[in-house]
Amino acid sequence: MYALSMHRWSDRRLDEHRSPAEVRVAVRAWANLRRLDDLYFVRPRSLRLLWNYTREIGPAATLAKVVSRRRERARNEKYAAVGYGVVVEPGDASGLDAGQPVAFLAPSHPACAERVVLPAGLVAAVDAAEIPGAPGAILLGQAAEAGDRWWEDLAGWSPYSGVELSADRGVEAMRGAVEALGRVDGPRARRLPLAAPSPVAERREAAAPTATGRLRGALFGYGNYAKTNILRNLPAAVAMAVIHEVDPAQIPPGDTSVAWDTRPRPRADEAFDVAFIAGFHHTHAPLAAEALRRGAAAVVEKPAVVDEAQLVELLDAMRSTRGRLFTCFHRRYSPFNELAAVDLGTRPGDPISYHAIVFEVPLPARHWYRWPNSKSRVVSNGSHWLDHFLHLNAWSPVAEAGLAVGPDGTLNASVSLDNGAFLTLVLTDRGSPRLGVQDYVELRAGGVTVEVVNGASYVAKGGDRVLRRRRVNKITTYQRMYKSIFARILDGRLGDTPESLEASSGLILELERLYQSKTRREVPELAAARGAST
Repeated sequence: MYALSMHRWSDRRLDEHRSPAEVRVAVRAWANLRRLDDLYFVRPRSLRLLWNYTREIGPAATLAKVVSRRRERARNEKYAAVGYGVVVEPGDASGLDAGQPVAFLAPSHPACAERVVLPAGLVAAVDAAEIPGAPGAILLGQAAEAGDRWWEDLAGWSPYSGVELSADRGVEAMRGAVEALGRVDGPRARRLPLAAPSPVAERREAAAPTATGRLRGALFGYGNYAKTNILRNLPAAVAMAVIHEVDPAQIPPGDTSVAWDTRPRPRADEAFDVAFIAGFHHTHAPLAAEALRRGAAAVVEKPAVVDEAQLVELLDAMRSTRGRLFTCFHRRYSPFNELAAVDLGTRPGDPISYHAIVFEVPLPARHWYRWPNSKSRVVSNGSHWLDHFLHLNAWSPVAEAGLAVGPDGTLNASVSLDNGAFLTLVLTDRGSPRLGVQDYVELRAGGVTVEVVNGASYVAKGGDRVLRRRRVNKITTYQRMYKSIFARILDGRLGDTPESLEASSGLILELERLYQSKTRREVPELAAARGAST
């Protein structure tokens, strides 16, 4: 598919995946409303920032982060746009026919694309005479600003967000789109060449099949985490066979080293031995359950689940299939865990109290962590420390859990366990973002305090002296995690147990329920209020 990205018009992109209810439109004219600069984390170009990260995680890991972020430049270039086109695939119950002329609103797309996939509510039939231009090119223009920014709440909207697009809002949006198209400055529009339509392609096969004798991997979500952690830690015994990424702008144009697919879930005939799941949070559990039902190992980034229904489905898959689940709560694999057990003088099951203050980088206004489907920061980030607390206490049952929400959004969670351990966890995005996410953790037992800062610095203090000091590169924990997980996969050993998943996820979901009840955070409808999607 042709797409305009980084000022280049190229036909080396895959098409967006189309679900049965969505409409695929061949574009004839395109007009950008404005660029969206608040969807993703975009780091500033700063030598000081590079130096800070180099000191914290080392030059190799810093270079990997820089390369990964630079590869995201095409993805970061998104626009809200309107346009005219012709229906290619009408979708179920859309009321449209193939070949029908339409106007559309594209809420989060490249600067221009040969085709777009949209819900029926953002596509409306028009008279063929309204479509400008001639065959062989797409007319690209800029829609003039109007006083009423009717599209503002739709800008950045995603079908994966959990924000419902009401029928009334869709009608209103299409009226605004047609009006905006009428304000396009025709004489200043560009003609992007399109000698012949490219074939619709949601998948690009690998140039060579996966080598025999190696486990076949399937990756779901080609984001920064996958590029800098999962792919960098793959052992030689595992070959990545296919990468599923829903945003075509994330996929390297023309790359055939692996198969690439914009479908969010595996295809029926797709075979893999290990599924690596690192996409949108609400997709983790369904993908993991499907992988288990196919007899594969599922390596799942946090959080494992986002609601009770997902927990039930995943537990059922764990108990009724041969598949194995490995959740990537990396703090379970910290080299400091073994040191702490010695310095605190605890045996498995003994109470270890846990106190953490966590700084999170403020989210861009339309970042996907803000979606209703992603839940609150309890699930999206707090799950790391909550899981670690339970892990250190051998999954002791929860006796009581509470949550307070400050006026600035700071969360303060408290948890008591049956074994006598107690947790306090403060989550905030108010503070210095110098090194990204930062945390200070204290572990207490038997008159000893262990302090861990940013997962890198360890100090154990007794009654009258420092017992031990250690410092590691925090990247080591991720390396230890994947080395351990891959060793268990290759040796045929078990992964997480249903009991550990139920204990960890149960506490996280209970605190999420408390958060929702205190904030009355409801899934918004776009018809209800402007700005609901943010």
